[in-house]
Amino acid sequence: MTPKEKAKELYYKYWDMLYELNERVIPDEISEQAKQCALICVDEELKLIHRISHQLDNDNYIFIIEELLELKQEIEKL
Repeated sequence: MTPKEKAKELYYKYWDMLYELNERVIPDEISEQAKQCALICVDEELKLIHRISHQLDNDNYIFIIEELLELKQEIEKL
């Protein structure tokens, strides 16, 4: 799955959940909230990777960080 596809998947998971919680909310508001939730999710993954970085070899660590940062960029474009 590409970072763009993963970004959309995360975004829409949160969008669906937020819409179900309050169907009276304006879709644009849900959109921004869904984007923020997806970004929080990626930030939490980044924090976890930093915490376990000593268990990863340098190449894997760099690859994972780059993938997550690219994912954040794709979410921000939504």
